[in-house]
Amino acid sequence: MINIKTLPGADCNSDHNLLMSKIKIKSTSKAVNNLKLNLKLLKTNTAIKEQYTVEVKNRFTGLEEIQEVEQRWVKLKDALTQRATETVPTMKTTGKRKWMTEEILELMEKRRLAKPNKVRHKEINKEIKRKCDQAKEKWLNEQCEEIETELYKEPKAMYKRIQEITGRKASSKTGCIKSKDGSIIMEKDKKLERWSEYISELFDDDRNEDLTLQDIPEGPEIMREEVENTIKNMKTGKATGPDMISTEMMQALEDLRIIKNIYWEQKAAVRVEEETSNFQSIKRGVRQGCVLSPDLFSLYSEMIMRQIEEIEGLKIGGHNINNIRYADDTVLTADSEEKLQELLNKLMEESENKGLELNSKKTESMIITRKTSIPKCEIKIRENTIKQANSFKYLGTQITSDGRNHQEIKSRIAQAKASFQQMKSIMTNIKMSIVVRKRILEAFIEPVLLYRCEAWTIDERMKRSLETTEIWFLRRMMRIPWTAKKTNEEVLTEAQTTRQLMTKIRKRQAKFVGQVIRRNQLEHLVTTGKFDGKRGRGRPREKMLDSLVDWMNIGKPSEMIREMSCNVGWRSLIAHASRHGT
Repeated sequence: MINIKTLPGADCNSDHNLLMSKIKIKSTSKAVNNLKLNLKLLKTNTAIKEQYTVEVKNRFTGLEEIQEVEQRWVKLKDALTQRATETVPTMKTTGKRKWMTEEILELMEKRRLAKPNKVRHKEINKEIKRKCDQAKEKWLNEQCEEIETELYKEPKAMYKRIQEITGRKASSKTGCIKSKDGSIIMEKDKKLERWSEYISELFDDDRNEDLTLQDIPEGPEIMREEVENTIKNMKTGKATGPDMISTEMMQALEDLRIIKNIYWEQKAAVRVEEETSNFQSIKRGVRQGCVLSPDLFSLYSEMIMRQIEEIEGLKIGGHNINNIRYADDTVLTADSEEKLQELLNKLMEESENKGLELNSKKTESMIITRKTSIPKCEIKIRENTIKQANSFKYLGTQITSDGRNHQEIKSRIAQAKASFQQMKSIMTNIKMSIVVRKRILEAFIEPVLLYRCEAWTIDERMKRSLETTEIWFLRRMMRIPWTAKKTNEEVLTEAQTTRQLMTKIRKRQAKFVGQVIRRNQLEHLVTTGKFDGKRGRGRPREKMLDSLVDWMNIGKPSEMIREMSCNVGWRSLIAHASRHGT
């Protein structure tokens, strides 16, 4: 600590004086300020796209005359990156208060100058508060409108906007990692060495460097249209590699001829505090973000799964279903412990033949039953008994051993309430219009609550929980305490709304089931098919189709399924049921 002093003239709208101190600390290396280009303009701004395309094509002149591959690649990379830096504007940085306007800033300056005149200072201060409330409400309305349009078009942009409004930040970084022996590493150079060591060991493989392929089946040549279509369908908004070439740069060009071996001799490095570790060879696995990665993994997984498709699993509607897959998330299904073990053994055998290995720590078993006491299930992977779970998450959804949706719905309600609490300062601000706050509720909170609601089977108990949650939001938005003794109907009247949550859920379920029935694929079979065997004792559980039949006021499920075959007619029935409520 070198010096401390107060600044009585600081304009911070308080009678306290600002305390300033001068301290001396150890100097650190200055972080590299990498300016981000607004690459989205290459898709939305025609003038910038045309200018960039012309500039790059001019730099391509004489490229084919260069014989050295490395020199040609360097010139190609420079043409793409340098032209982008010159033609594409950088991302504009905005302040913490994105709704702030120039008019408010000018008023703040007037308030600072009017400090000697207390009456004038007070008037300007009230005007600033009023302008801030208006600007914030207008900005929130604009954000809601954009989110409503981006919900299905650009989910990534929508969630980024939600994080901006809620003030959510990425998890903090500790700045330290563990060494191989478990000790903490703080020094930057040692962290880079540790990352290089980790990558080298993780992706090491005993493979023959002089690989020769025999009996290669000849196929058709790669067409130019295939390359163009692949580049066109690549995902945008992704981080660039060391070459700094983004997907948007390639998509902006009309013709791009690059042929490169991308899987053999590939290397990777880790960036730590703006510095990069040594590059290490990647000898196994597929490249993250590469257009070939999904196809390569699908080829491997399909070859393996075809070897087990004849093994008996679950019989639904006369069809054998022994596996459910989404990307690399795989579920094996069977009606007995012995059949499930047989499936797993065959899967392990075929996977090992293809160079893949099952991770026993990430594999769990579950018995789905109506019984209160769940039987034990001992499924083994190489003599290791895997964990038997009562619940687990699959594709973001809670699957439980009782086959119900209760835990999933409760989890969704808890997550929605947590999201509401993160936006409490906005949602409970009575100075803001209730109409705006209801729009924010629909745009930000309800997507969290209603995730996967299309597949919920909602009984009376869960229906009451969802309706209670709907009123819970309104009571807090209106700042109505429980001591006010207001009924739910009075709360709805004061909020100028009606119960809408269950109607929204039923509409989404009806649209989803209609699409499933018309597609006539596996989902149709699971929804309408029947299991082999005898029916258990007791009253049958209510199915989702049964609840939809009641809501749509249709005689029975078979009649409803016939109505679903016509898309136009089914949508008119949904609209009619929505108008008359659940």
